[in-house]
Amino acid sequence: YCGETREDFYIRPMMQRVWAVQLDILREIDIVCKRHDIVWYGDWGTMLGAVRSGGYIPWDDDLDISMKRLDFERFKRFAASELPDGFVCNLERNEEIKDLVFRIKNTALINLSEEFLKKNHGCPYSVGVDIFVYDNIPNDPEERKTYITLFTYTFAAAADLAKEELYDQIEGENKELIKEAERMTGIFLDHSRPVRGQLLILADQIAAMYYDQNCRDIGQMCYLPHDSGYAFRREWFDGVVYLPFEDMEIPVPIGYEFILERWYGKDYMIPKMYYDHTYPYFKRQEEELFRYYYEKNEVIPSIFRE
Repeated sequence: YCGETREDFYIRPMMQRVWAVQLDILREIDIVCKRHDIVWYGDWGTMLGAVRSGGYIPWDDDLDISMKRLDFERFKRFAASELPDGFVCNLERNEEIKDLVFRIKNTALINLSEEFLKKNHGCPYSVGVDIFVYDNIPNDPEERKTYITLFTYTFAAAADLAKEELYDQIEGENKELIKEAERMTGIFLDHSRPVRGQLLILADQIAAMYYDQNCRDIGQMCYLPHDSGYAFRREWFDGVVYLPFEDMEIPVPIGYEFILERWYGKDYMIPKMYYDHTYPYFKRQEEELFRYYYEKNEVIPSIFRE
């Protein structure tokens, strides 16, 4: 882990260590999936990196995979008991998880123990693999519109709420969204308990409504409300192609060319530097770790400053 430059972008040694941990986590996920015939796909920037260069996009700091809903529900049954001890499985929407992605992490907190650092390539941080879920989308245009609206109202109402916020504490547009979600679903929340977790659970139930139906399209409900182009033909996912990715091979959907063109345009093979979040993602953890050493008046180990 000496740092390297790819496509004129410098990858610092700690980023290389994070990549190595992510790949270790992915290998463990793959073991569970193969044991139970669960299909997963490299997705988003991970898929693009595999297709374009056989590895990480240089400025990418995360690892994205996806599963169809039924495979994901089966994976949830086995993950907690079969993944290594210490792994954290964030696979349920609840009051703790308010973003759009499920995740498997190597640890919940920064860990400076010698054993942990040795096992995790000298990386002390909480590192994860993001998991996106593809849900069936109804064929009928009006039914599809209602489905997307239901999810949107419910998830949007939850997104801005504090973890412990009660119904009577909510004001303005958020309360109206909740009322509309209750009206449209016919499911009324327990107003005596924190609302956010209830809404997130309901949103995931709405997303999975058509899991057992023969629908033409599938999509990630966390993005579909913003762009109808994120509805993909399910036939594109009816098989996989294995492609090199760093020191392993990963499966991508057989229709990866159509998917990548939708996401990144017809010129997706031409590299374009782009981030959609703070780079590197572990920046806050790094700042927290450095504060820890400053407050103890100790020198930060060189491996963490690389």
